[in-house]
Amino acid sequence: MTPHVKPTTIDSRMCYRIRAIGHVGERWQDNFGAMTLESQTIPSGTPNKPAIRVAVLSGPVADQAALLGVINLLYDLGLSLVSVEKIAPAGCEDRFDGLSSVA
Repeated sequence: MTPHVKPTTIDSRMCYRIRAIGHVGERWQDNFGAMTLESQTIPSGTPNKPAIRVAVLSGPVADQAALLGVINLLYDLGLSLVSVEKIAPAGCEDRFDGLSSVA
């Protein structure tokens, strides 16, 4: 028997992991709400080519409008979106408190 999975709606609070090529400075952290910002360096795999910097945001967003706001901010910062994935709420559900939608 397949467990019941609540469908995502436009106003659902969810946890996401977003990866984008580029660097986001710590001063931008407050603009991403309750999401955490990490920086990863991935080897290019090609000799004489620099490593690739990847910004990783993970955590809760209030709804799909807030998710779009995060993606738009990454775009405005000139980063190339690599992936957006819904992640299990374990570990981020405590950060839902006080989370509000982007108006």
